[in-house]
Amino acid sequence: MKNRVFIALCLVASLLMLALAGCSGKPADSSTPDSSTPQNTTPQVTEPPATEPPVTEPPATDPPATEPPATEPPATEPPATEPDPTEPPAGDKGAAVAAKAQSLIGKPFKMGGIGPDEFDNSGFIYYCFKESGVAVPRLTGDLYKAGTAVEKADLKPGDVVFFYMDTEGAPQFAGIYVGNQKFISCNNENSPTKEQDMSWPYYVQRFVGARRYA
Repeated sequence: MKNRVFIALCLVASLLMLALAGCSGKPADSSTPDSSTPQNTTPQVTEPPATEPPVTEPPATDPPATEPPATEPPATEPPATEPDPTEPPAGDKGAAVAAKAQSLIGKPFKMGGIGPDEFDNSGFIYYCFKESGVAVPRLTGDLYKAGTAVEKADLKPGDVVFFYMDTEGAPQFAGIYVGNQKFISCNNENSPTKEQDMSWPYYVQRFVGARRYA
């Protein structure tokens, strides 16, 4: 079958060449093979031109602009300063003693009690001064001998007032002055710690003196 097709193609080609030769007036080339003789020719195989794929370069991209991380200055705390351990003035200590006495109003009486919840008369005074940073004697008679004598008209909060002198020259009880002619004391089992008025006739008649320790 292939030979027949090939022969047919050769005949068609010969006829075309003869036609072209007749038109040009030139005798046919004697070298033209006889159309009757089959030519053992192989059709030319044409390969497509080798084409390389276009080289595509990646688009030029600038590297992303990276800003340096924002750095905050290190937080510096101010140096811790402790308050100077300075003692308050004497007047402030007297006020502190008076405030401590007022905070204990209502506490019960107990013989020999020095706080913090039960007191006798001198134990109450001793405790209030001790808690305020002032050292005083424990007993009423010793309290009366210590400190600085103060006139009644010059009394200040924190002073100690004394009442009822016994036959031996020692006061029987005392209290802490808190101002406005008032003092606080803890006298006996029937009278817990309370505020009392120095202007009452009973205390006016029995007042024997006052001392200042702060």
